[in-house]
Amino acid sequence: MSVDWRHVPARFEAFLAWLQPTPEERRRALGGVKAIADVVRCCLQAHGDRMKESMADPLVVGGFGKGTAIRDGDAVDALLILPPHSRESGRDSGRDSGRDTAAGGRATNIPAGLALARALASQFAAGAECANSRMQTKLVPAFACRAGGYLVADRNRTLGGGPWRLMQPRLEVRHLEHADAISGGKARHLIQMAKAWRRTSGAPIAPFAIELLVCEFLSAWLYRRRGFLFYDWLVRDFFFWLTAQTGVELPIPGGGETLNTGTGWRRHAERAYRLAALAADLERDNRSSESLLCWSLVFGGEFLLARQQQMQGLPAVVCSGGAR
Repeated sequence: MSVDWRHVPARFEAFLAWLQPTPEERRRALGGVKAIADVVRCCLQAHGDRMKESMADPLVVGGFGKGTAIRDGDAVDALLILPPHSRESGRDSGRDSGRDTAAGGRATNIPAGLALARALASQFAAGAECANSRMQTKLVPAFACRAGGYLVADRNRTLGGGPWRLMQPRLEVRHLEHADAISGGKARHLIQMAKAWRRTSGAPIAPFAIELLVCEFLSAWLYRRRGFLFYDWLVRDFFFWLTAQTGVELPIPGGGETLNTGTGWRRHAERAYRLAALAADLERDNRSSESLLCWSLVFGGEFLLARQQQMQGLPAVVCSGGAR
């Protein structure tokens, strides 16, 4: 390995190990989803609704469903799959949208399902906190579509009585796995690091936008097949590219819709790029304490803490990637 940049592999491998949710966090995340689903079932039973008996278990999506959640995360997302018989065609079909593959292309009305969806949709932005944790469970009502995917209650649309949106969790995972495959696993790594930056900086960018942007970036990044030795350049180049992605419409896998990246986070990305560029230069000269300070300003104090814990006895890391 090159004498230059000798600290880079160990630092980033330690930081990524630190970012992984703990087993206890995973347990709480899944437990929170189950607990809220049980409450919904009890409410349905109390009202004598037959939906309770045929309601499927929630489907965990988002970071915990895709393997991109980070330690001390603030939310777990899940779809509450409502049974098909809660969708009824006929009255008020003009008010509640309707054309979707779950109903064979007919205009449909969702009286029982929509009533439940509206009640949940009005709350799922805030979620419900799990016991002894600041993590929130966001349970979003959905209907399975015959052609695949789910009609998901869009908070703004559903509350207004309009159409729901199509979500394809399996295609989203496939899209992410393709980006991971062509980059030697860097997609999930970079998403997790970008989420740490988002949390540290307060950048108002959606986690799903980060995921889609990372996948697009890695499809073109020159060093995507290199190892941990190149992770300082990975971060630096990503933030440089990110500064030009404000207000972009990103295609959502399988849904036929787009997600706008927004604009309010650009100054945060520009600052992160300047810090990452300086840190990468310092890494080249093995100026350890100065580069650590820069990375900590990008990702938070956990970057420094992870390396300190590694040096105090965690298993040694394998430095990979070759010289540069």
